[in-house]
Amino acid sequence: MKQAFFAVVWVALMGCKDHSREMPQLGALSFAPEQVWVGGVFEGNCPDSSVLSEDSVSISVNPELQRLTFQLDTLSGKAGSWQTFLNDWHRFDSIWVNSGGIVASNPGFVLSPEEKENTRRWITLNKRLLRLTGKVCFADALEHTLYNKLVSSWIPRNLIDSAFYMHDYDKVYVNLFGESSLEFWHTTGGKVRIVQETQYPEHGEVRVRFELEDTRLIDLFVRIPEWAPQAFVSLGNVKYVTNPGEYCQVSRKWKSGDELKVVLLFPN
Repeated sequence: MKQAFFAVVWVALMGCKDHSREMPQLGALSFAPEQVWVGGVFEGNCPDSSVLSEDSVSISVNPELQRLTFQLDTLSGKAGSWQTFLNDWHRFDSIWVNSGGIVASNPGFVLSPEEKENTRRWITLNKRLLRLTGKVCFADALEHTLYNKLVSSWIPRNLIDSAFYMHDYDKVYVNLFGESSLEFWHTTGGKVRIVQETQYPEHGEVRVRFELEDTRLIDLFVRIPEWAPQAFVSLGNVKYVTNPGEYCQVSRKWKSGDELKVVLLFPN
């Protein structure tokens, strides 16, 4: 994947705006750890142990990140409160990236325990926001962080697996791209397995394959990143509408062997 990719992602994130005055309500859930497998750049080098060391009490947490978490905890339905929070989120995102905290490009650079803990909290915050709102900008922020080489080698497994997919009954959301699989039981019965076959992030083509015992109606929502205005999603000869910064919805009765093709063209 091109070196300029993460910089372009950041520019796109800054353009991710929501003009609604109240927080969007989705309320999706993460799948259990045993339901998700993630490979690719994360396979074999992501410990399940906690990021924090024994002297974690001495780690200084970024005060702006703490404030954002507190704001979300106390977010009321009062008009304008969501927009205020979102503006603060964008401001922190730009400061975080510009500070070089998680995007240093020097391959010999090693994150300190403090930087690791702040990164973990940033990931946790964006996962929570994504489940609550279904806004793609938070998934874009997760991708920007998780696929940084300084992060992917040490980030705990539970933070990765729980970010890739989420669901609301039989509505399944594909938040992140990468070699992975998901297994769950359909609400009407029967096991469903969804497999991503891809070399992402080295290449932008992703194939999403279904394995089922019988046909099942599933609403599949595929994230279209803000940075991918020319993305396209197809199933056979059928092409689906894609808008950058939104999920592409594919609702149908899926059968075993069905394969959805997703192509994301990386910016030059």
